[in-house]
Amino acid sequence: MRQNPQPKNKLLLVALISLISMCLQAQNIGTLFLNMPDSYIPTLSQLQRFELLEYSKANRTDSTKNRFGNNVAIQLLDTTNKCITLNTTATSRIELKVLNENTIGVIYSIKSPISISTVKFYDLNWLPLALTFEMPQATDWLNEGLIAQNKMDRELLLKLLNNGFISLSFAQTDSVIEATNNTLAFLSLEDQKLIKPYLLERKLTYQLQANKWTKIK
Repeated sequence: MRQNPQPKNKLLLVALISLISMCLQAQNIGTLFLNMPDSYIPTLSQLQRFELLEYSKANRTDSTKNRFGNNVAIQLLDTTNKCITLNTTATSRIELKVLNENTIGVIYSIKSPISISTVKFYDLNWLPLALTFEMPQATDWLNEGLIAQNKMDRELLLKLLNNGFISLSFAQTDSVIEATNNTLAFLSLEDQKLIKPYLLERKLTYQLQANKWTKIK
């Protein structure tokens, strides 16, 4: 007489059926996250991503272990604005956002020792797009008017800001990238004191318009 499948196998079967069902639905942010190629998010398998989505949809704060054994959890799952944010390791974060009917953006960020980001763009089948985003430089935060007014040595400021540490994030409700300058944390206290008065304390904002990123403020 054949034995019934073990409870663990039954649970796995239910999970796989749910996974297939979700993948057959319209391309929402959860489906895109599940279908993301492993090479784009190597720390989390598809099954681990499925678990995270199930926890988030149930309003649970449970975490799962990534392939390095670190606990990870979803920080934001916004199905209306089609965006998702999660820490993939103890020191890294990933953000996904559907920007238009055929474009999804992915921001990869290293949070320590100084936050820095890169961004890539794909179609909804996860094929790379030609769309690019020109990363701002730390010098883009210089207050040129104040530098001229105080006759400050601009070349010195440019030299101090030569190594830029810029982090990115998607605005939750629009096709917008916000850039933050973290370069001060790289400088000595003496250099920070010198340069801080000449840096604008704000995020730079870029909007996707006609398939091009345009600075809006």
